[in-house]
Parts: sequence; structure tokens; C-alpha cells
Amino acid sequence: SFFGVGLYRIDNASTTANLTGPINPLVTTGLGNIEAFTGRAVSEILVHPTDPATIFVSTTAGTGSNPSNGSVGFTVPPLGMLGIYRSTNATSATPSFTKLTVATGVSLPPDTTGNIAFTDMAMDPLNANRIVAWANGAAAANNGGIYLSTNALAGVPTFTHVLTTTTAAVRGELAGNNVAGTVTFYLAGGESTNGRLRRSTDGGATWSAFLTGGVDFCSGQCFYDIAVAVHPADANIVHLGGSPTLAHGRSTDGGTTFTTNAQTASGLHVDTHAIALAPSNPSVVYFGSDGGIYRSNDAGFTWASLNNTQFRATQFQSLALHPTDRELMIGGTQDNGTELKRPDGTWFRADFGDGGYAVIDQNATDVVNVTMYHTYFNQSTAKGFSKVTTVAGATEGNWQGFGCGFGGFIANGITCGVVDTTLFYAPLTRGPGNPNTLYFGSNRVWRSADGGTTMPAVSQVLVAGQAVVSIGVSPANDAFRLAGTRNGRVFMSNTAGATTMTDVTNPGMPVPHPSDANLRRAVTRAIFHPSDPNTAWVSFGGYGVAAGQHVWKTTNLSGGAATWVPSGTGIPDVPVNSMTVDPAQGNNVYAATDIGVFASTNGGANWFPYSESLPRVAVFDIALQNSTTRVLRIATHGRGIWERTPLPVPVELQSFDVK
Repeated sequence: SFFGVGLYRIDNASTTANLTGPINPLVTTGLGNIEAFTGRAVSEILVHPTDPATIFVSTTAGTGSNPSNGSVGFTVPPLGMLGIYRSTNATSATPSFTKLTVATGVSLPPDTTGNIAFTDMAMDPLNANRIVAWANGAAAANNGGIYLSTNALAGVPTFTHVLTTTTAAVRGELAGNNVAGTVTFYLAGGESTNGRLRRSTDGGATWSAFLTGGVDFCSGQCFYDIAVAVHPADANIVHLGGSPTLAHGRSTDGGTTFTTNAQTASGLHVDTHAIALAPSNPSVVYFGSDGGIYRSNDAGFTWASLNNTQFRATQFQSLALHPTDRELMIGGTQDNGTELKRPDGTWFRADFGDGGYAVIDQNATDVVNVTMYHTYFNQSTAKGFSKVTTVAGATEGNWQGFGCGFGGFIANGITCGVVDTTLFYAPLTRGPGNPNTLYFGSNRVWRSADGGTTMPAVSQVLVAGQAVVSIGVSPANDAFRLAGTRNGRVFMSNTAGATTMTDVTNPGMPVPHPSDANLRRAVTRAIFHPSDPNTAWVSFGGYGVAAGQHVWKTTNLSGGAATWVPSGTGIPDVPVNSMTVDPAQGNNVYAATDIGVFASTNGGANWFPYSESLPRVAVFDIALQNSTTRVLRIATHGRGIWERTPLPVPVELQSFDVK
């Protein structure tokens, strides 16, 4: 999950619902006083069954930026140490926490409390002293696997490493109950490629071999798809979920076998993340996945969706706007296909799967004949995009694919190869012309002048082993192009017909993080001034970058070796995921970041927050429609699409509104 800023507490949830937080106090460690949760993801919160002031919180590594760059790189304050924390005054105005010593195999000298990710914990529901926890670490002593404490409430509790993981660095999820003094726990995890299930009937002291039920329940996606829950009064009834192999299954024999039904297979969205049983009636089951929230009243045999117009949680990757119509737009989403908003203002899913980038040809003169493109997921052996030429035709089954490796796609020159490198959400963008030129990125840049039918390469392999993350094309001159790679390199070409690009990376631009070369500051977006092809901006993701240096600008691309200068003053050290420039006012530039939107009225010399009424949310894309209505829209990763009127309307008179 995304990194966070701590945890929140809701008091009087059934009435006034008062919110306290973020709660993120300093914790004493061998490395000094460090904020407990900065830059980390909270994987579980356990509350003492009779004392709500006592809680346990586990943390794991968080991610950030698009594409993911991780949260490593925070310098002030440093990242919170991974592990398990306890508070005994969690209901107070200023809760404090102690970091518990659990796994010590990855301690950071001179600290001895350990610094290892815990993906889940479970507590004996009748005895808060008994806790089991899963460490996502190495298959070695005092490292990855299950830890048990039987004195978790003691001043200095002890944790014993009772099960060493069979596979390093894999996720595990836990659930348990206490029936007449017998404490049973289940472990669902990625100890094999496709998922396995274990059980303990002695309170976590010993664990079974892999159970015969639930085999391969997460289909190679155990890092992402695991959920397990046990009936509070019957240890033999356990619910399990993962990805398509087993979205949801129910066992009545302690995990030996699992049953599902046709309604489950067709009624639940796959990629399972949460299963919960109502304590007052365990036949009431709640299910959370990439498709939202569902409820069953009969122990999981039939389901009803609880999604409604008040539940706005769609994770958009991109958006594209019609050139003139106020409503018509499309956007790719995480595991929910490509969504289309009709001219009448209603939304519908136009295509299936993972929707990535979206493009609308700006030559459309009405809302009937509109050429639109979008990508699905991409990989080295299957890549490309789909296209329709009418709004009525933008329905599942009517999009025509172009590229390689996917069944039914028309070959157009894009090639697939086992040594190729392509982002899961590969970039797709447009240039000028009629039709708009179309560009696609793998480990090189591809260009089409005929609506995607033919698409020759217009660059060499830019960096071996590194995917192209962003492509920018001047709206004033299609020969001026920029491309950015996963490891932070910037390339350009400015000659019509060019088939190679020149590396113009400035030595001062963000580079791979010094502590881990895999935590690269990707070139997340490249954009051009609307009328001057010599002027362009590039943005960077990641952390540990000097404030103001997530955006860089050039004004001399025609020279062939552009001079870049930092141009992000006012933007803090957070990833900039996307940018756009006002076609009517080339000095008005907007940046979409992990914490909202920033704007500049002087071409990037200075920036200011532009997120009034917007939730604190990661924004993955941003676009401005330069029609008579003029609207600025953003695609958020978890809160849907929002809009507001662009500058120069006075800031105090406008704010974002959900769409």
C-alpha cells in the first residue's frame, strides 16, 4: 500500500465521529528518537479486547509515486523503523508508543529492536497476551516467518520465532479464534508461488504442514491478493480469498477443502484484500477487493454489492478529455477497466481489465465520431493498445487492439521480446496532426501517423533494462519529442523523421537512490509549452530529492543538447506524477503529486498548493480542456475524478469538486 503519516482514531463513531490524528509520535530507538510511522504502511492494528487504550500496530514498507518508487529516501525526518509498536494510552489526546523487540535478524546498529516488515498480526480474542505476527523477511533464524508472544502485555514482552518461512520475502496474513480455551490460528501466505495455508491448534506454538485446501489460492499474486477470516465460535469454518483461482472460498473442515459456487465466481470482483465476519452474526460476511465492498447474509453463498454513489474509491491511472464537450472523457483504472463518461454525465465501464493510459484524438468535431485509445496491462511479451472511432462503439468487445503478444491484436510494428522492458502501465500519448500522431513506449519509443495502424520505432533502446516511463510531444511541432526512463534519464529528438534520440540528462537531475539502485527516481512526465517547442518541463518521482527539484525546465531544445534548470520551487520533496500546461496561457503549469495539486503562473519558477477541497490523495494524472467551458480535471489513485476551474480565476473563489 501507499506509505502513510501514521494512524487515526475515531471516537463516538455512531454519533459525532470525532477524528484524532495523524498519530505519529517520536519513539526512542537505538538510532535515536524517530517518528514511528513516517513513510511506512500500517499493516494491522490490534485492540485489547477489554482495554481500548492498549493497542498493537505493525508496519511494513510503503510505496509512493507512479510508477512506484518506494518511500525510501526520506531524509527529514528519517523513515520510521519497521516492526511492531505498542501503546497503552491510545485513547488519550497524545498517544505514545514503544517499539517492541521482535525479529532481530535485520537490526540496524546500534539499534537492537529489529527493522523488519510485518504484514499482519492476530490476537487471541480472549487473551491479549497471546499474539502471532508474520515477518516478511529472509528464510533464516530471527528473520522471516511467524513470531509468537504469550506475554505481549508485559513491560518487556518476548517474541519467539516459531516458524521460519520456506520462501524469503513473502507476505502472510493471519486469523484466529478461541473456542472453550482452544486457540486456533490460520496462516494464509505466499510460501509457494501460488499460495498455501497452515493451521495452529495450540495458540501459535506449533504449525501444521501445508493444508490440502486453498492450494494456489492466490495464483502467483500472493504479494497482492490474500484474505483470511475464521468463524469466532467454530475453528473449522474458515474463509479464504486470493485472486481468480479462489476469489472466495469457505471451508467447514479446518482448511482441508474449500467450496465456492457459481454466484461467487461471477458476482465477486477478483483480487481479494479483506474478509470480515460480523461478530453479532458470523453468517454475515463482508468482502473487500479491487471491485469494492460486498456483503453476504448466508456465509458466503450469495453476495450483494454495497458499492454506491457515496463510495468513491476508484484508482485512476489516467484521463483524457474531449476537445470541446464538457462531459465526455475516458480514464484507465486499476483492475476496473477503462471508464467512460458520456456526454449526458453518466459513467460506464467501456472496457475490461487493467486500464492504463487513455488518449482522445483532439480532431473530434462532435460527440459521436470520436477516436479514442487506451492501454491494458503490458509486459515484455505482450504490449500495445486498443482503439475505437465512435462513442457508441466504446463498449467491451468492440475495441480493436494493435501491437503484439495479445490475442486478437493487429500487428502494427511494435515488437515483443523476452529481453524487452515495458511498464505494466506503458505510456501512450498523442502529438499534433490530423489524426493526432500517437506514441507508445516500451524500452524504446514508437510512433504512428495513421491512428495506430502502423507504428515504427522512432528511437533506439534508450537504456538497456529500463522501461520508458514518459513521452512528451510538442503540440506545435511533432518533430520535438522527449522521453524519460525508469532510471531517470531524459532523451530528446527535434528532427522530422528521426529514429534515434539523444541523452540530454542534466547531471544535477535526480538519480537512483544512493542506498538502493532499484529505488529510481523515474522521469514521470514530459510536457511542452503549447506554442514554443523549445520550452519543455520534465518531472520526477521518488523521494530524497532536494525541494524544488522534482520539476526541471528547458528553453533551448532546438540546440540539440538542452540546458535544464530546476523549476519546482514551492513543491516539497514528494513525487510529481504528472503535469499539464494551459494551452491558452503557456506560463500556467499544473503538477499532480502524491499529496495533491500544485500550480505555477510563471512557467515553473514558483509553485503554490492548488488543492482546495481536495482530499489528501495521490494524483496520478491531470488534464485541462481548453474549450469555452475550460475545466481542469485530475485522476486520483483512490478517490476518483475531480475538477475545478483553471487559473486565473482567484484561488479563493474556487475549489475541487468530485466528478
